[in-house]
Amino acid sequence: MNNPTRKIAFNFDEWQQLARNNPAAFEIKRHEIIAQFFEQLSPEQKNRLEKLQWRIDMERKRCATPLSALFKIYDMMMASLHKQKAVLDSIFDEQPAPGALSNPSRKNTVITMKQPSHS
Repeated sequence: MNNPTRKIAFNFDEWQQLARNNPAAFEIKRHEIIAQFFEQLSPEQKNRLEKLQWRIDMERKRCATPLSALFKIYDMMMASLHKQKAVLDSIFDEQPAPGALSNPSRKNTVITMKQPSHS
């Protein structure tokens, strides 16, 4: 794993120009930069984010326009945020989070442990 704090330089104007003038080169460069970023991550983070990137790429392919892809990806992000909030709410409010738990019927039992006597 490389240094996870290393930043990748980003110049919006250059990327915009490349996307307008040469969309194929833009996509190649986009994939290269994403791959560089993934190489900085732990195997667990890399696996999780590669799956997320795949979902994003599939949504981009399915949409007819870049704007519709933007809205679809935004909806994905908001759905994820709402799930995370539901989990946090359930932790702090001690309420079950609807749809946030994989097996809501499963219950755990807390048992009291006796302290060993020091004789």
